[in-house]
Amino acid sequence: MDISGLNSQELSDVLQRAQQLEARQVAQAEAGHDLQSFIRAAEEVGIGREAILQALKEKVGHSIENLEVGERVFAKSADGAFYVAVVKEIRGTKVKVNFLHGSDHELPLADLRPFSLLPGQRLEVNWPTWGWWNVELTRYDDTSGKLTASDGLSTKEFSLTEARLPVQRTEQQQRVSALLFRVGIAAASAGAVIGALVARLLL
Repeated sequence: MDISGLNSQELSDVLQRAQQLEARQVAQAEAGHDLQSFIRAAEEVGIGREAILQALKEKVGHSIENLEVGERVFAKSADGAFYVAVVKEIRGTKVKVNFLHGSDHELPLADLRPFSLLPGQRLEVNWPTWGWWNVELTRYDDTSGKLTASDGLSTKEFSLTEARLPVQRTEQQQRVSALLFRVGIAAASAGAVIGALVARLLL
């Protein structure tokens, strides 16, 4: 397992979670970004191996020990989003995957997420005319590979190639999106007012 993607604060969070799982009051361990040395350091201060592995699973967000060739996963793409892919080869902490849209890529374990589609789960789907759209999963048929999702107004069916995990946006990006939305509403309102005035003048 590659934990190089975790920074010092995240590693600290992992230790704290392991302490909770172990139900023991211990001092925080310092360790580098190497998995084995990190686990040894945790064990030296009294945290059990199983507890630290479980805490790492929760922090990294995928199954650490049970990944198998042929298994579906959500894999990180160049745009930062996680798309459905199939594990083709496992080389230590690196995994070669084949995205369902056709391309192969080698990724660290930290760039994988478990493939799980449950009713009520939030996803992004490539909605016709709208592009990538945040929706709620209502149904998934593993046999056909089709999922049904709702945006709150309508429900549509999508293939797995049209679905991805929601892109994590920074707080600044969220503020910009909210601002653009408000500007769009204001522009639409202004357009309606202008349209009404024009219609009144013409009639």
